[in-house]
Amino acid sequence: MREQTIGEHLDRLASPDVRVRGAAAALQAAQAAALVERAAALALHTTDAEETMRAARAEAGRMRERAMRTGHTAREVSDRPGSGVDSAEVPLRVAALAADVIGLAGTVRDGADDDVLPYLAAAAASARAALEASAAWVSLLVADGGGREVRVRMARHLSAVADAEESVDRARAAA
Repeated sequence: MREQTIGEHLDRLASPDVRVRGAAAALQAAQAAALVERAAALALHTTDAEETMRAARAEAGRMRERAMRTGHTAREVSDRPGSGVDSAEVPLRVAALAADVIGLAGTVRDGADDDVLPYLAAAAASARAALEASAAWVSLLVADGGGREVRVRMARHLSAVADAEESVDRARAAA
């Protein structure tokens, strides 16, 4: 994914001949992490929570890299045959990462000035989209009734959706 242009990536997503299970969601999670990283960097000099912002910026950078690696793995796994439960591992990783990004966006939001809230709202919305897309993949992959543990893990990650909505609502209210 890292070596592709945006256009090449979109062409790959649009092609019915290429399996890309989870790659788009991973890219959304990476974008969300990059936006949190940006917001934390901008907030470094405008807030009293400098240490929190430095730590959040570093963590968001690690999340962005992890999302990129997971997207690459998603593309590799999409081409392999396997059971639905086994194939669900990548979207579960994306969902966990997206939930973590939403949580980190909330941490930055709580310590930042209102001028970074639009970046955090965009990050939360992107992470929420990654999370919900991952949930859809998991539901499809374990539709045969197996994978109770997989469903429980996904439900735990989906609890972050309310936090994403709060971040978006807070940014709107500040405007």
